[in-house]
Amino acid sequence: MDDDKGVKKPLLLSSLSTMKKKLLPPPFLAEVRLFSLLLALIFACGYGGLAAYNLHRVDQPCPCQCYELEGKDAVAAAVALGRGIVWCSAPQAAAAAPALLLLLQARGGRGLGIRLRALALVALAAAAANHVMYFKILGILRASNPGQLSLAEPVAVLFAAALDMLGFVAFLPGGDE
Repeated sequence: MDDDKGVKKPLLLSSLSTMKKKLLPPPFLAEVRLFSLLLALIFACGYGGLAAYNLHRVDQPCPCQCYELEGKDAVAAAVALGRGIVWCSAPQAAAAAPALLLLLQARGGRGLGIRLRALALVALAAAAANHVMYFKILGILRASNPGQLSLAEPVAVLFAAALDMLGFVAFLPGGDE
C-alpha cells in the first residue's frame, strides 16, 4: 500500500492503523472497570478474613460443617494455601481501594492514568491468585471427602475468576477514554 508521499507501508501496519481509528470503546467499559475493582476489594476482605479465621481460631463449636483431611500432605497443602490467601489478600485490598478511588475520580472527566491502571492490574492479579488458591483448597476438600461437597462453590470461584479476566481486558487498552 502507498501512503500520501508514495512510500510503501506494510499491509499489516496500514490495516492496523485504520482499524484502530474505526474501533469504538465497548459499551460498558466503565461499569466493568468499576465492578471488577469493587469485587477485588470485596474478595480481598472476604478471603482474607475467612483464611485468617480458619488459621488462627481457637477450637470451639462453629456453625459450619467440618471436613476431615486425610494425610499430612493434604493438611499441609491446605494450610499453606490458607496462608497464601492471607498474604495475598492484604496487597489485593491495598491496591484495590486506591484504584477504586482513582477510578471514581476519573469518571468525573479525567482520563485513566498509568497509576490507576497499575493499581488496578495489581489488584486484579492478586484477586486471580486468591481465586486459584481458594479453588485448590476446594479441590483438596473434594478429594478428601468425595460426594460431600456441592459444585456450587467451585463454579462460583470460576465465575469470579472469569470476571477478573473481564477486568483485565477492560484495563488493558491504552490511552485515555
